[in-house]
Amino acid sequence: MSGIDVNTLLCLHFDGDDDTTVFTDSSSYARGVTPAGSAHIHQGEKKFGSASGAFDGTDDYLVVDASTDFDFGTGDFTIDWWEFRTENSPGGQNPACSRDNGNPYTGLLLAYDTSEGHVFCYASSAKIAWDIFVNELLGTITLSVWIHRAVVRNGTTFYFFENGVVTDTATSALGIAAGSSGFEIGRGQVASQTFQGYIDEFRVSNIARWTADFSASLPTEAYSADVVATTNYLVYPRGRARFPGPIAGI
Repeated sequence: MSGIDVNTLLCLHFDGDDDTTVFTDSSSYARGVTPAGSAHIHQGEKKFGSASGAFDGTDDYLVVDASTDFDFGTGDFTIDWWEFRTENSPGGQNPACSRDNGNPYTGLLLAYDTSEGHVFCYASSAKIAWDIFVNELLGTITLSVWIHRAVVRNGTTFYFFENGVVTDTATSALGIAAGSSGFEIGRGQVASQTFQGYIDEFRVSNIARWTADFSASLPTEAYSADVVATTNYLVYPRGRARFPGPIAGI
């Protein structure tokens, strides 16, 4: 299916050789992605394609090259991914991603788990309080099952989705705080908060892709680049160009 378009800032399929530490961004930006700890590609578990990203819950995470593209401010955005958790930490230490590690109130902290068996989201405008949203429900934790999650901003409304169903909403006109480091996958705002399990099809977009339930159209395969239509011409004698319709094999 399509899904990698001009609004896609990052898309990780997590495909590749087993145990490789090379992570490829399939968006047009081809951003650099640096693994930490023993984060690697694992072919033994995946949602789509040949593999997924494996994280051990101790010190594994990924850092996407720093870019102001991820400083959403008051702009629309969508962050969506598939996750396969293998632990529900009683201390709530396994977030899926964050923006600006090292600050107690990071710009974004998504899919932070709790001892109650749920994952929540947080956002800050000035990194001194969770003043945009706090404890917004992203969904429940079911271990060893692939779950699709998404966080969307459309204007002043935030939507939180689990498997294409709205789990919560929040409203704020505040802008999300800019980051001073790279976008991180598999780690929260402090070093001890790392994801345990597998992540697949992680995508960041600068538009609001969903604002209502989309369970009926939940992704059923890996995202692919949108096809750009091309007009084909044949040149005839005397320089007359005619449009013959699609040419076989193009």
